[in-house]
Amino acid sequence: MTRDELTRKLEESGVETRKFFYPLHEMPIYQKYANSTYPISSKISKQGLNLTSSVKLSGEDVKYIARKIREIVT
Repeated sequence: MTRDELTRKLEESGVETRKFFYPLHEMPIYQKYANSTYPISSKISKQGLNLTSSVKLSGEDVKYIARKIREIVT
């Protein structure tokens, strides 16, 4: 399952997500300083997913999010 597929399914269940930020070496302003391609950072950036986070999340919220992820990926 791709990150985008998981994101879509989680959003259908009311769970907000966000893609990882671009690695610094891929941002135009920093490209002139990059002395390598950093393939692991690039891969993680394209596949990574941030889950909802807040000091207001209850234990039940966390359990709900975990349950939805398990339901989707299994």
